[in-house]
Amino acid sequence: MNIRQAISTFRGHRLPHLRIIAHKKWWFVLSGAFIVLSLVGLVARGLNYSIDFKGGAQLKYPAPASRPTRSGP
Repeated sequence: MNIRQAISTFRGHRLPHLRIIAHKKWWFVLSGAFIVLSLVGLVARGLNYSIDFKGGAQLKYPAPASRPTRSGP
């Protein structure tokens, strides 16, 4: 028994039996499927530029007439 097992049994927890490395081919297939789906979506719909690149309202306020400044006393 190692430290991790001793601590987990002391707290009443069980160690999860996840065999992630044993199923690495499935994880590669799953990630590859997501990549292919995202590329298909990119080609089908194109890029969706955010609101920064779309037209919209622009507010302009006129600058007040500039006054000559006084220099010195």
